[in-house]
Amino acid sequence: MDFWDRFFKKQWKIQSVYDDTIKEHFPDDSRPVLSHLLTKAELWFVNSDFAFDFARPLLPNTVCIGGLMSKPVKPVPQEFENFITKFGDSGFVLVSLGSMVSFIQSQEILKEMSAAFARLPQGVIWKSNPSHWPKDIKLAPNVKIVHWLPQNDLLGHPRIRLFVSHGGMNSIMEAIQHGVPMVGIPLFGDQHENLLRVKAKNFGVSIQLKQIKAETLALKMKQVIEDK
Repeated sequence: MDFWDRFFKKQWKIQSVYDDTIKEHFPDDSRPVLSHLLTKAELWFVNSDFAFDFARPLLPNTVCIGGLMSKPVKPVPQEFENFITKFGDSGFVLVSLGSMVSFIQSQEILKEMSAAFARLPQGVIWKSNPSHWPKDIKLAPNVKIVHWLPQNDLLGHPRIRLFVSHGGMNSIMEAIQHGVPMVGIPLFGDQHENLLRVKAKNFGVSIQLKQIKAETLALKMKQVIEDK
């Protein structure tokens, strides 16, 4: 299956979970249509924040709860702390492009991103699957590839300088909470709109995945890091 096949398969799985819940709680003769429930909701919780949104009318039953799931910052595991310490006051850059990036990210893009990170004086902690990393792409000494990372704790670390993100709303809310500037690489869905707001609010900038070149990405990252 290609990316879109996987995407729509996932959508159907989500749909079936809601359908199962409806079947469990409603008898056959009064079972609602899933799409109709949206128009009949008495209360809407929206994963956003007034400080991040554009001005727009909201109904009285709408409550913005962006950041509700934020957790207190904990010390990062020693493995990460040891890596961060190597770069002193230069700090580090966190790179996390979400769980779907492996279906979209080509080997050429990986090469360009890796070359861009090599140009930075900061350390780079990059969430990617080491077991699937192309053997012909050599990582610079300042880059650490990890399959898992404590994102919220790293965003709250005093030496973080930049967050390279796909623009998922939860990631943006965490970055805003910790005051970390962003370079966004939107992949699909609401991420493009989310990153338009990031740019409009001067929280960061964005670059399209297909436009990524080492020189361009490195320049954007340096500009955001050095912009006081």
